Amino acid sequence: FWLKNSAAGTHASCKLCSLRMETCAVCIVGAGYAGFNALNAASKYLPRGSRVVVVDRGHRWGGNFVDTYDYLRLHQNYQAFSAGERAWKISGVVPPSHLATKDEILSHFRDVPAAVVDDTGIELVTLWGYEFLTSRDVGGRAEVTTRPIGSVAAAGAPPVTITADRVIVATGADVSPKRPLALSAVA
Repeated sequence: FWLKNSAAGTHASCKLCSLRMETCAVCIVGAGYAGFNALNAASKYLPRGSRVVVVDRGHRWGGNFVDTYDYLRLHQNYQAFSAGERAWKISGVVPPSHLATKDEILSHFRDVPAAVVDDTGIELVTLWGYEFLTSRDVGGRAEVTTRPIGSVAAAGAPPVTITADRVIVATGADVSPKRPLALSAVA
């Protein structure tokens, strides 16, 4: 017994097995710098209206930049850190040698996927709080299995199986968050 979720497009939920299904042209695993660039590049080869599903353990675009210390800055010119031809909104406002702040970096991570959707007409589905488990070939298409983690799992979200024409594993370096040192003024 399948129910079509009209608010979210063509994915369906299975009432009997608590499994959600997605079908797409491309599934991208990872929403950090590698996934961000994969989305921009893949969008150039997809027809308008194609579905792209992005799976990430985090809760937004940005990968390890999201959980890194607040005083983070790029260690290179911000213009060298982008997705293809995509310009930063701060271009022309700050000098080319500017080392972008964490907030500026995360804003760029938000801006580029929105611009990709606007420019190409793709349908972007983000599965934040989901962990990639497996990918296998099923009749020439990839079947990707995921499971919810953290607060998404605690909220009772079901596992998701994605059937995709192509899968791009863009997990990058999978860097653990850096935490500030606990310092004390007491000797």
